[in-house]
Amino acid sequence: MITNNMVIKVCIVDDEYLVRELLKRSINWPHHNMEIVGETGNPLEVMQMVREKLPDIIFMDICMPIKNGIELSELILASYPEIFVVILTGHNEFEYARDSVNVGITNFISKPINNLDINQVLEKLKERVEKRRRVASKTMEQKERMETQSIKLREVEAELIQLKNFLRHVAKQNIFNCEKNHESHTTELIEGVKAFINKHFINKELSLTTVAKEFYVHPNHLSRRFSQEVGITFKDYLMTVRIEEALRLIKSTDLKNYEIAARIGIDDPNYFSVFFKKFLQMTVSDYKKNLVAKQ
Repeated sequence: MITNNMVIKVCIVDDEYLVRELLKRSINWPHHNMEIVGETGNPLEVMQMVREKLPDIIFMDICMPIKNGIELSELILASYPEIFVVILTGHNEFEYARDSVNVGITNFISKPINNLDINQVLEKLKERVEKRRRVASKTMEQKERMETQSIKLREVEAELIQLKNFLRHVAKQNIFNCEKNHESHTTELIEGVKAFINKHFINKELSLTTVAKEFYVHPNHLSRRFSQEVGITFKDYLMTVRIEEALRLIKSTDLKNYEIAARIGIDDPNYFSVFFKKFLQMTVSDYKKNLVAKQ
C-alpha cells in the first residue's frame, strides 16, 4: 500500500557533473523525506533509468546534447504522467522553457541554483507527492474494500445457490413423499370403499353419495379416485359385486328371482332381470338352463 511515510524518490538528469554534485550535496534531502535514487548525464540513458527507478521527481537540465530537456520531459511524461519534472534552465533559456509548460512540466529553476528557491520547490513538490499518495492510498483502500465486498458477495451468492439447491431438493423430496403418502392414502381409501361395498351391497340405498358420506370425501373425488385405482366406475363395481352374488345364489339355492333381487339390494324384480341380462347377455332362465345342461 502507498503511504506518505515512503521516501520520495528523486532522479537528476544533467550533462554537467558538477551541477549534479551540487544538487546532491547542497540539499538536505532526508529533511524533505527524499532520496536521490538515480542520476545521469547521458540523454540516451534517461528512459532506462526512469523504468528502473520509477522516480517521483526528476530534475532535468534543459540544455543537453542529442535531446534537450523539454524533449526528454515530453518523452518521459508520455509514459509516466505521474512523475513531476522540474526543469533546470539558464537565464537565456528561461522564456523558452516557460513556453513549453504545456508539455506537462511541473516547475522551472534557473541557474545558478539558489538553495532557497530549490527548497521552496521541494516543499511544494513534497506536498503534491504526499497528496497524490493519499489519494492513491484511499483509492487503493476503496478498491480493496470493493474487492473484499465482491468476494463476500460471491460467497453469499454461492451460499444462496447451495441453499436454493438444498431447498429445491427438500421440496422435491417433500412433494415425492406427499405424492407417495397421497397414493398410499388413496389406496387405503379405495380398499376401504371396496370392502364396504362387499359388505353392504344388499342395502338398496347404497350409492356413490352414501359411500362418500360414509368416508367423509366428496362424491366427485371418490368417483375419480375409484376409477383410477380400480379401473372401472363405482357403479360398475357395485353392479359386479351384486351380479356375482346373484350367480352364487342361483347356483346354490332355489330362490326365486325376486328373492335373489332382494338379497343383492335390488327391490324391483323386473329391473333385476334387465340388470342380469345386461351383464351376462342372457336371461336368468337361460342361465339356469345352461347350468342344468352342464350338469
